[in-house]
Amino acid sequence: MASSGTNRRILSEVTKLQALASSSECKFLLDKSPVDDPSSNVILGRILPKSNIYNQAAFQIEIKLPAEYPFKAPELRFVTPIYHPNVDEKGKICVDLINTSETFKPTTPLTDVVKAVANLIDSPNIDHALNPEIAAEYTQNKSTFERKALDLMASKHIRLLKDLAHIDETFKSDRLFFIKKKLDASTCDAIHETDLTHPIFIYTPQQSPYLGGEFEIEISLPLDYPSTTPRVKFRTPIYSPVVDESGTLSCLPILQRWQTYPTNSVQLRDILVEIDYYITHLEDVDEPHRPGLLIEWNDDPAGFVKTAEQQTKELAKPQKR
Repeated sequence: MASSGTNRRILSEVTKLQALASSSECKFLLDKSPVDDPSSNVILGRILPKSNIYNQAAFQIEIKLPAEYPFKAPELRFVTPIYHPNVDEKGKICVDLINTSETFKPTTPLTDVVKAVANLIDSPNIDHALNPEIAAEYTQNKSTFERKALDLMASKHIRLLKDLAHIDETFKSDRLFFIKKKLDASTCDAIHETDLTHPIFIYTPQQSPYLGGEFEIEISLPLDYPSTTPRVKFRTPIYSPVVDESGTLSCLPILQRWQTYPTNSVQLRDILVEIDYYITHLEDVDEPHRPGLLIEWNDDPAGFVKTAEQQTKELAKPQKR
């Protein structure tokens, strides 16, 4: 458990990180911090690079604070895939500022760490590359490097923007699903201002026992999406047999088919439609994540509905927008 002094330090650092959202020097959008979840030691946020090529996307990074922080440097990794000489396949990045006790001090602000990462994105350090092949390509064949970097950003992002447009069209009238942050697919800001590797949707079920609730659903897109199955998770707890205690939802037939027969024809809209169907049609659920809840729904439907309604009322309150 962190000391009160450490907690005050972290709160101060998080406040400074939030201010970077309006910074002209280095723009950083804070997504999650220990202030949101005191049991967590992780900070998540998106860097918006300035340099050509990388300025067409936002890159989410993870800052993990060790128990000894601020006397020990944080650990960094990229959550959003990036084609870069100084980032390896697992997202690890080597930043001089936090490499040694000579460069990282207990007084070093996290804003300086974020700025160092942003600077490294825009100005690769070829002499200390984590990926020698990409470094060689960067120096010897810049056009190929830029094409591959753009391909990694664009293929998934452009496909997702199309998926989001179809979702808007499908659910325009009933607002059964809508993306938490509205995107304008006609501008580069649609990609630049949003981490499109983890789109978050708001689900507003139209049937009891979830009527009146708002549930956040996160869909994590793998590096080679849409060829590989997305991962679906309820960020808002829901009392349902098809969602496990951690919020994971992988028993949908569409996701199981996707794993067996990867296809480019399935859209995120199809996943959302199936989520709503199996949440509200438990009679068709064959492989629940929580069999006990399905048994309860069969044996004591009134009790199941009462518990689900109560949890929805307490944990899925509509947000002001």
